[in-house]
Amino acid sequence: MGVNFQRWRNRLVRVRLLVLAVAISLLLVPTSSVIHASGEDIRIISQSQEIYFPSGVDFKLTVESTSEITEVRLLFRSTGSSQVWSYAYPSFAAGTRVTANHRLATSGGNYVPPGAEVEFQYIINDSAGNTLTTELATFEYTDTRFEWDRTQIGPLQLVHHDIRQYNVDRVASRITPAIQRLNDLLGIQNGKRIKGIIYNRRSETQEAFPFQSQVISDARVFQGFAFSNHRIFVGVGLDPGLIVHETTHLLMAQSLGERAQPLPAWLNEGFASFMEPDSHQIDSVQFRTRSMPLRSMASVSGTPSHISAFYQKSESIVNFLVQSRGEENFQEFLAELRKGRTVDQALTTVYGFDTDGLESRWAGSSTGGQQKSGQFSKSQNDGHSDSSRNSPTRPSPFLFFDAWVFGGLALLVLALWGSKVVMGHFRPRVHSEEESFNWLQDEK
Repeated sequence: MGVNFQRWRNRLVRVRLLVLAVAISLLLVPTSSVIHASGEDIRIISQSQEIYFPSGVDFKLTVESTSEITEVRLLFRSTGSSQVWSYAYPSFAAGTRVTANHRLATSGGNYVPPGAEVEFQYIINDSAGNTLTTELATFEYTDTRFEWDRTQIGPLQLVHHDIRQYNVDRVASRITPAIQRLNDLLGIQNGKRIKGIIYNRRSETQEAFPFQSQVISDARVFQGFAFSNHRIFVGVGLDPGLIVHETTHLLMAQSLGERAQPLPAWLNEGFASFMEPDSHQIDSVQFRTRSMPLRSMASVSGTPSHISAFYQKSESIVNFLVQSRGEENFQEFLAELRKGRTVDQALTTVYGFDTDGLESRWAGSSTGGQQKSGQFSKSQNDGHSDSSRNSPTRPSPFLFFDAWVFGGLALLVLALWGSKVVMGHFRPRVHSEEESFNWLQDEK
């Protein structure tokens, strides 16, 4: 009986081992859902991108599967951007081997700046439920009309064509200190690389610049455009001021980060102009009668002459803020903006006044006309104290200069009119056609 029991126990062990082996083998056999998710039945034959500057980019994908291809989706976005993916559905004729095509528009309302790097991938589905997601790929959207050269200047890669390298190097030596000073002021360390596309003539930019009104385009108001989402600027002319100005826009956006609110144009453009090498500030007294209030300068608009005054006033105000209140305070001001504070909140926290207070202090100063020395002045108010907070700001005597002039003219006109009235009693007035004509001409 002991032998029978032993045999029965051995058989039971063998059965258990057999069941365990079957269970393990079932776990190791891939199910149909796993096979479908892997996309192994779908194979990429070829893919390419062809640039047709400035209208668009043609994407082409040839793919095959054991089952009919039912959908091809193209996802794309700017390289390094935090923006959400855009997507499109390339067209193709259904089959087990298909070629899908899509034209990505890059002009007009879909404008993409030359030099932009685009990353993309495809998602392909077939009728059997297989899905294949391709690896990320990248290409550079270039202006194919020219052969481009590249020069690295700190974080900036300058892209240019048909310019002697000697001239590029000479400009690079001039702007290198300005870019380094900009990095120091913004507190950027190991920042992301940026790119600047330089054209040689205005005629070359007609297809490269974004759309502008005919008036603005004909007046050639803007020499460059910065696109922070692409970390690229596009400009015309190898000019140090232009390069530093547009570089400032890109590095400022990078420094403030994604939490920061959009900057008003007076601050964004004023700071970029302030950082230009050898720029000259215009005294605030010149803007009293020909510029809009600072709080209304959230965007750049108007006629070419208005835009010019806008830039000059913006630069003068930023110069006043940095030079009179100090570099350290300005850096704290930027730190507040990084937290998502509004400009008014950041100004009040650091300086004790808002946008209106900044304009009134700037208007009452005479420091706006000083030329930059290339160095930021050290803060004279390390404790953020400001004597003007507790006492009214004393206006400059020049503040009433225009009133004196117009008042004097009014008195002079009144005196001349009085003398004419008196003389009229002694000599009759002659109304001639020539006199009437001259009066009408003066009125025009």
